[in-house]
Amino acid sequence: MAVTKLKIKKTLLKRKVDGVVTPGYYGRVISNGKANYEDIVEEACDKTTMHKSEAKMAFEVCIEAAAKLVKKGYIVDLGPLGCLYPSVSSKWVTDADSLSLNDMRPRVTYRAAADLTSSVKGAVLSWTTEEESSTTTNTGAGTTTPTNPSGDDPNGGND
Repeated sequence: MAVTKLKIKKTLLKRKVDGVVTPGYYGRVISNGKANYEDIVEEACDKTTMHKSEAKMAFEVCIEAAAKLVKKGYIVDLGPLGCLYPSVSSKWVTDADSLSLNDMRPRVTYRAAADLTSSVKGAVLSWTTEEESSTTTNTGAGTTTPTNPSGDDPNGGND
């Protein structure tokens, strides 16, 4: 089994602590690019006898079914991919009576399955150089993605 190797960049982040803006750093993964929907379908077809259009249609039907179930309020188990949970985000308050439904923002939360999370748990980490983190990487799948997105996104801008 191949070992996952992740490039890490030290990224500046400014936070307000006790009313004072304080600079600090956090580690962020610099990706090797982004695999899009078409790339995933092509990769899946390599492992089956399905035509690309059949695999794409099957995938789309499953996504539609999952969305329909989430809309009904169900937790959707996607098997080896993980689970989708209907959820809300809201502000934090000290008094329960001061929390209203207007403070809630509906969202979908995703929790990766154990197989996916274990694929990066034993990853080898290494610091990236400034040149590596600011260049453009070819994903090998016909798309070119910048590997140094805006430093404002704590997830590194990688979806």
